[in-house]
Amino acid sequence: MNPNAKVPVLIDHSSRPGEGDVILSESAAILVYLAEKTGQLLPTDSARRGKVFEQLFFHASGLSPAFLQAFLVAMQSSPQPEAQARALAEVDRVLGVLDSGLEQHQYVAGDAYSIADIAHFGWVWRHQAINASLDKFPFITRWYGELSARPAVVTAVTKTLALAQ
Repeated sequence: MNPNAKVPVLIDHSSRPGEGDVILSESAAILVYLAEKTGQLLPTDSARRGKVFEQLFFHASGLSPAFLQAFLVAMQSSPQPEAQARALAEVDRVLGVLDSGLEQHQYVAGDAYSIADIAHFGWVWRHQAINASLDKFPFITRWYGELSARPAVVTAVTKTLALAQ
């Protein structure tokens, strides 16, 4: 259902009657759709909304590709040390960018939890799988700890891990 042959895909059967299902791919598009549909996790104020979109675009253009590359290298049967070092250096670079923002604010797009936090957390919680460390990023460590304790995040991580078994 995703033209790019990837997951996730959202199928919303509850869209307006007579218009058919809404089918969306791409994580950020799904997050925006659900936030707009529910009126949650996406500010209506243009400046704060812009900060959330800024982080979603950073997620799509920086954090996600860096983590994906590190995963692809780590999954090789014999990962090349130089390729691993380059991939982890890019992960550290983008985590440094994220850490700088979190030094100023509680959440990645400001002072309110948003879909941008959800997007970033989806990769950051897998940092150990690629041998990345959060030790040099104190503000990410704080943010990661806070998000990891949220009941909805605990449920989501538990369900995700159950799918892998």
